Amino acid sequence: MSFALRRNLARRLLQLAFAPAFAICATALAQAQPASTSLVFAINEGGSGNADAAVILFRYQEFGEVAEKALRAKVSIVNARGRDRLKENLKAQAYALLLSRPNDVPAEAVRDFGYQPVVSAKEPYQTLLIVVKNSPIKTIADVKGRTILTPDQYSNMWRAANAMLRDNKIDMSRETVRSMRDQAAIGWSLENGFFDVGVVNSASGVGRSWEKNGGRVIARSRDQINMPMIALRA
Repeated sequence: MSFALRRNLARRLLQLAFAPAFAICATALAQAQPASTSLVFAINEGGSGNADAAVILFRYQEFGEVAEKALRAKVSIVNARGRDRLKENLKAQAYALLLSRPNDVPAEAVRDFGYQPVVSAKEPYQTLLIVVKNSPIKTIADVKGRTILTPDQYSNMWRAANAMLRDNKIDMSRETVRSMRDQAAIGWSLENGFFDVGVVNSASGVGRSWEKNGGRVIARSRDQINMPMIALRA
């Protein structure tokens, strides 16, 4: 199959998959935005992604083209990496659309900032507590007294890890905990002996490959909503 044919097929599949979602968006955005306005579509891959703006633009170019055709409007893809800046822009309703791996900020935007849920990935994700292969830590109960490396403090994964530890009678506020935005760096830090336990997203690169590369997962959260899309409400 030629590259052009594969590309057209991929675009068609995207159109079919997201047609209902974009229909919802089109109705809301037609009332919320002037017809001549370019729609800002923000992408936030959270700590599981370390891509700069150019990479995000290339990665989601096909998706943006499908969105433009479905919404019949110019769509500008932007990389929204910083959690605090993302919340500020959502509060100011600077984005017409947001596709985000972390689900807590979109949930807050739906509750407080005038957005509506549209669709999410079919496959959920889990928050994982990981250790290296030869770690003496066997279960989550063994985490007490160990050093822990998490994504951004108060992020959805930080909250999930905090709840998992609390359920096992471990107060994370009394443990040695540090935060790091990049989840690949969390895995690297464990492999090089800087921390004992890491907290990562099962859908991230390190989460998908950790056990394949010899590491161990000592605990998993319940399924969580993955990559929700929200749109500005009329």
